[in-house]
Amino acid sequence: MSDTPEQPVTGAPEDATAPGRPSAGQIAGVVISTLLLLTMTPLVGLGVIPSAIAGIAAFLDARAVGIRKDPDRAGFLNISPMGWAIVVAWLLIVAYPAYLFHRATIKSHGAPPIYFIILNVFGVISIALSLLPYFIGPIGPTG
Repeated sequence: MSDTPEQPVTGAPEDATAPGRPSAGQIAGVVISTLLLLTMTPLVGLGVIPSAIAGIAAFLDARAVGIRKDPDRAGFLNISPMGWAIVVAWLLIVAYPAYLFHRATIKSHGAPPIYFIILNVFGVISIALSLLPYFIGPIGPTG
């Protein structure tokens, strides 16, 4: 007999919420969404580039802090990391503040803040670029 106490069998790893490697579908969804957004650059302007980077950072941050879609809940904030990436990239003016205000309540564990810092830098840049014409007037040829 062994002197070590038996560990209860739960059927789940010790930290089931820890992020693993992203699936191919998640990576494909983020890449396709980002590429589609970047194709709009000639129409909308350079503001979509920081928005696309903010979307990728939202995906990485959401995965790092263990944000997951809960099948028992409904609502705008109950989306997967890939969903956060797409929503933040495409609807940054709404989704970026929503993610910032609710991140603490929907995350399951802490993580290094590098992705969160990147998200904040590019989110602020994108919003500033979006609002700049309202403060200084139209940018570029006005026709």
